[in-house]
Amino acid sequence: MKILLLGIGNVLYADEGVGVHFVNYITENYRLSHPEHQVDLMDGGTLAQGLTPILCQYDHLLVVDTVNAAGVEPGQVYYFDFDNAPPEIDWQGSAHEVEMLQTLTMMEMVGDRPKLMC
Repeated sequence: MKILLLGIGNVLYADEGVGVHFVNYITENYRLSHPEHQVDLMDGGTLAQGLTPILCQYDHLLVVDTVNAAGVEPGQVYYFDFDNAPPEIDWQGSAHEVEMLQTLTMMEMVGDRPKLMC
């Protein structure tokens, strides 16, 4: 099984880039290995649709980013299954979130989207 931990965000904004910084931190400080599964880490920045040919090669995708969600405090770790995203998730927070949502939706339409956790 191929698994990708994808950090997205714009490091030029003060409140963005959390996903990118997280993935870079893990890459610099840890070595991930598994005898049966391939685990890759990637700084996806704000590439969104440009990531499509890479994302479709994976069985599972974990996306690390910031989101606005009702009832969640700033800095709180929050995760969800993309297929059952809570209705309170605000995908309109920034341009890269909208582009990433569109990218994942298009991948779903053609049957190329991996199983996804955000």
